[in-house]
Amino acid sequence: MRLGTVLLLAASGMRATEALSIRLRDIDWKAKRITISAEFTKTRTQRYILLTEECFNQLKKWKEHRERERRIVALGGKKVYAVKRIFKPDDLILTTGHFKTACDPTVFVC
Repeated sequence: MRLGTVLLLAASGMRATEALSIRLRDIDWKAKRITISAEFTKTRTQRYILLTEECFNQLKKWKEHRERERRIVALGGKKVYAVKRIFKPDDLILTTGHFKTACDPTVFVC
């Protein structure tokens, strides 16, 4: 998602903190826009970012990639688990998904 993140920042003009604060519920998939919460903007006012087709497709691919089914092999290959983690509305979009709880995007330590 590194390329997608850079593309999102460059095409939208949003700040890094704004991009890191995007949650699934902030994306309007039909209108192809993102709502940036007032608490993360410089002017402290809510705003909307319209996505280019390329940015929209990259976000969709990232979401699909994060929600894919993964295989976890345990006990020296004796047990294989299929794990699929679906996004919840409050999940941050631009994370790796390794954390069980979402972090505050203004603080870089969980």
